[in-house]
Amino acid sequence: RLNDTFLQITLTVSIAAVSAIILFTFAELVARSAGAPLYWSADLSAIALCVALTSGLPYVTRSGAQIAVTLSQELAPPPVARVLQVLVEAVSCVVCAMICVLCFSVALQQFKTGVSTVAVVNTPRWVLSGLLAYGFAASGVMHLLNALDHIARRPPETPTTPCCRSLTMDPMMMTVAIMSIGLLTLFALSVPVYVSFLLCNLAAVFLLMGPNGFGMFVNSLASTSTSSTLLALPAFILMGEILYRGNAIGTLVSATDRLIGGFRGRHYVLGITVSTILATLSGSAMGSAAMLSRSVYPEMRKRGYDQNMSIGVLIGGACLAPIIPPSALAVIIAILAQVSVRDMFLAGIVPGLLIFVMIVCYIMLRVKM
Repeated sequence: RLNDTFLQITLTVSIAAVSAIILFTFAELVARSAGAPLYWSADLSAIALCVALTSGLPYVTRSGAQIAVTLSQELAPPPVARVLQVLVEAVSCVVCAMICVLCFSVALQQFKTGVSTVAVVNTPRWVLSGLLAYGFAASGVMHLLNALDHIARRPPETPTTPCCRSLTMDPMMMTVAIMSIGLLTLFALSVPVYVSFLLCNLAAVFLLMGPNGFGMFVNSLASTSTSSTLLALPAFILMGEILYRGNAIGTLVSATDRLIGGFRGRHYVLGITVSTILATLSGSAMGSAAMLSRSVYPEMRKRGYDQNMSIGVLIGGACLAPIIPPSALAVIIAILAQVSVRDMFLAGIVPGLLIFVMIVCYIMLRVKM
């Protein structure tokens, strides 16, 4: 119950911040259409985005929601797996506490020097660093509560298993080797992915730049969490929710079904076609998969279509959402790679359509065979 109360409080703050972003964006659109743009809207939206991200950290670090490689816990006996879970949560709590202290110390330095952001809304830098400290402190408390849950022998939820990605850095091959081995070791110990990357990043900053680089590390977190490009993500989420709640998906499925016509295996083609259309609307693979599993998949099972083939078609179609614009993942990749979001969107049109055509050709060939 303590977990639920803590999550409700932090999640409410995060939802309120996202709602503020949507209101600020709507006010900016209305003001621009009237010929009087609100120059402070983008700055306030960036601050609200930072609040939403930091307040949402406990929700994404709750038990069962963390992205981690849990192979060692699954292979170990139940008593050993429970000990590993407690150790992982303890390590995650310590890492969050370290970064919280680091952000808080940087915030104190910025408060003494009086550094502010260069924007229409003159925001002190220590406010952003303080928000980061609050977010990691709340995440550390969440990890501590998770550890107490495991100690109390509550049945843990089954976490998801992601694909492992290697960490690459440009300078010093020795640092690259150390960070790669450390990252794989942390993955093998079922440490959450974000904690593993944070530990490796902190170690790399210390090895390459020394203690003076920690201030740059905190400022980088603050600048990323207040990036105006990330403001498109709440809009994508709101658009997908409106499409689902407004029964637009059912109308889309019915219209596409009539457009395709009647032939053998047409629901396979219907699934991939609806997935492609949804990709241009929502930009979310998980959202598209959820909507297709509720609308198209039951009809396919009712008509006797092969279960494995049906699931494969719908998952393959949902995977087109991050490729075909607008895509939330493309926005994040463009920020990380420091390239134009527009160019990233344009680059995904042709590959996405080619994949769609290839899947349709495979479906037709498979049905005939």
